[in-house]
Amino acid sequence: MDEGTGLKPTGGRYLTNIPMPEPLYRNTSRNYPNFNMNIPDQFRATQFIDEIETLYRKPGKDLPRLLFIHLPDDHVTKPRPEDGYPLASSYVADNDYALGRITEYLSHSPWWSDMAIFVTEDDAQGGVDHVDSHRTVMMVAGPYAKPGYVAHNNSSFPGMLKTVFKSLGLPPLNLFDAAATDLSECFTSTPDFRPYTVLPADKAIFDPARAREPMDPKPAPRMDDPRELKRQHDAK
Repeated sequence: MDEGTGLKPTGGRYLTNIPMPEPLYRNTSRNYPNFNMNIPDQFRATQFIDEIETLYRKPGKDLPRLLFIHLPDDHVTKPRPEDGYPLASSYVADNDYALGRITEYLSHSPWWSDMAIFVTEDDAQGGVDHVDSHRTVMMVAGPYAKPGYVAHNNSSFPGMLKTVFKSLGLPPLNLFDAAATDLSECFTSTPDFRPYTVLPADKAIFDPARAREPMDPKPAPRMDDPRELKRQHDAK
């Protein structure tokens, strides 16, 4: 995949087209950036909030029961002081602040009273500690999440999926999900509907105002339209 500049809005161009099942295609954003460390997670947060406002909140439509979002900048890469990333850890700060903005937005939305947010890493490659190299962060947020609670049961990705499936009234997909320990201990029957307020970023580590929007001197071809790709090819 090309992760260069000028790839707004999706953030990358794949050199091989892979067919996508129609239900997934129909329910996938065309404007949310893929993995590209040249694109700030602030841009992703803004895109997500704008799409929810445009597609659901303003028209008064129901929010989909499941939303999947990735914020990849805590993968970290080389510092780019000119773009607001003076340190490698600046990318983590970018990631944290984007997650905070999204959580703040959702907690002020009309759907918050029935919402649960699950946050984890895609893998634990940077989380090696004195206990186990497979350990990673997992957080739960929402009105029914126990405030300040630290879970002690051993859970896993299948455990998180199992919790999501049970919340949606769906059966497990396989034996791994069925046998996993879910995250039920993280929830309470006494809700707290107070919204979340994001804290400002430490500008010495990451300045959101300096995190440049992806450069895009001209509109990129629609990667989901073969006719547009052919026109672009013929124009060359």
